Amino acid sequence: MMLATVGIYGVTTYLVCQRTHEIGVRMAPGAGKTRILHWILLEAARPVAIGMAFGLPLAAAASLASSKLLLGVYPLDPIAFLAVAVFLVLVSLAAGYLPARGAARLDPMVALRYE
Repeated sequence: MMLATVGIYGVTTYLVCQRTHEIGVRMAPGAGKTRILHWILLEAARPVAIGMAFGLPLAAAASLASSKLLLGVYPLDPIAFLAVAVFLVLVSLAAGYLPARGAARLDPMVALRYE
């Protein structure tokens, strides 16, 4: 989990650095700080959502395949699958919050001059 958190943080920070000019262009006509914050957080959550869309069915298949090794445990426990999914979403939002907050605090004129 720590590796995923650091990875999401790094990718989101890189995204903010690469799109500094675009953020300035969005903020110059009047995009507020909350709009920029939501945009960056959505960008951080998108890979997690795609990973869960592919990973949850694969995890369910792996769980069913190894059900003989799981004694006394239901292989498709919905609480466990839901808890992991919610935890991953929370981790991705937490990892993306710091770069998003930094992007929301940018001065539009500085961001437009950024190269």
